[in-house]
Amino acid sequence: MKSQDLRNSILQYATQGKLVPQFSHEEPANLLLEKIKIEKRTLFSERQLKNNNIPPIDKSEIPFKIPESWCWARLSEISNIGNFKSATKDSIKENDWVLDLEEIESNKGNLLNKVKKSQKSVNSNKYVFKKNNVMYGKLRPYLNKVIVADDDGYCTTEILPLHFGDFVNSKYAKYTLMSPYFLNYVNKCSYGVKMPRLGTKDAKLALFPLPPLEEQNRIVEKIEELFIKVEEYDILEKKITSLNNNFSINMEKSILQYAVQGKLVYQDPSDEPASLLIKKLKEQKEKLLRDKKIKRSDIPSSLNNDEFPFPIPETWEWVKIGEISNFIDYRGKTPTKISSGIRLITAKNIKKGFISLKPEEFISETDYNDRMTRGYPEIGDLFFTTEAPLGNVAINTIEEPFSTAQRLITIQNYYKITSKYMMYCILAPNIFSFIENYSTGTTVKGIKAKLLKEIPIPMPPLNEQQRIVEKIEELFTYSGNIKKIIN
Repeated sequence: MKSQDLRNSILQYATQGKLVPQFSHEEPANLLLEKIKIEKRTLFSERQLKNNNIPPIDKSEIPFKIPESWCWARLSEISNIGNFKSATKDSIKENDWVLDLEEIESNKGNLLNKVKKSQKSVNSNKYVFKKNNVMYGKLRPYLNKVIVADDDGYCTTEILPLHFGDFVNSKYAKYTLMSPYFLNYVNKCSYGVKMPRLGTKDAKLALFPLPPLEEQNRIVEKIEELFIKVEEYDILEKKITSLNNNFSINMEKSILQYAVQGKLVYQDPSDEPASLLIKKLKEQKEKLLRDKKIKRSDIPSSLNNDEFPFPIPETWEWVKIGEISNFIDYRGKTPTKISSGIRLITAKNIKKGFISLKPEEFISETDYNDRMTRGYPEIGDLFFTTEAPLGNVAINTIEEPFSTAQRLITIQNYYKITSKYMMYCILAPNIFSFIENYSTGTTVKGIKAKLLKEIPIPMPPLNEQQRIVEKIEELFTYSGNIKKIIN
């Protein structure tokens, strides 16, 4: 059960007379109601209140049974509803409290912030309220914004400053107006679609379950005692929700971190060590250099022993991304987009681990031919977003011709390096932290291709790369199933 469900249950029990015991020696509510009527007649005679015609309560209106010592009353019988005093904006002093709806916490009955006139813009007339008035938000009443004023002040006319007199505990009135029963009533009779409001007529006719005054006080004490426990429950609930929401993410991060440290799968002594793989990579690069397909200036220097970020198995090697792959970087202005033509893949299409074809964007065939002079992405290449967002990486699975936009680098691995291993390696927290450290920018973080080439990568033997990928995907499936169960 959610903490808000607990609050609702407590308030519903309270308004039905089921929260505290009833005592026969206490003055019944029907006599209390007579005293309220006498008090109001005095105010009518003194013209402090307008005399409203209050229709009697029909049995068919009564929503639920209440204790015999209680009685039903209309809100207009026991409060000043419809008799609010107004003040012009100029009559309000700079140090006066001016209350708006956004300063009341939804569902909890708390004041979020007490703001003086000098601290906000006051451009309209306000209602006057007094200490202990029940401040009820009539605009979008489903937000359930209700507090008891702890001082005199002024409020927006979207708040009803309800005065209940000496025979109704203001806090009991507040909790009743916040109860599921009353919330259900106002939601049914509110008018307006986008910004529903509780009308004055419906507010006056609302039924109010009235207990003896002593019982009102006991109800308030019990509610506040239980609400302390609910707040404690709420804190625990939020922690559990956070753990549940982040479980899959944290588990997957841990899996990737173990993977790149060589702790996820066994090392097979029969695997060809990564040192021989690196040797073959160098031979391939030398051929590409001789054929002038790459430039020596594009290849970063190797890591020194003192630059190794963390220990890895003996059969592994540390390399830089730029040592083991070729970059295709289409910087510059993105060509004109058209309604159909050659597909354009942008940074928005690259997610963490997959490509989304939404949004769909296209360029002309002429622009495509002019643009793709640096090389074409191939199936199995990696796409890496350099900015907005930084560090999304996915494997190319698109078979149709397409162009790539700026802020998107195509990474083509040399020799037989497993693309999926490279992708998971880049996404691993202990590697991705280097990307974040190398990035620049205040509002939007980005990394330059030259610096991306310097990112260190732990390189296992080829066979172990494949075992790591298989284990990662097996565990990711397990993590996803757990997430479904939690949700």
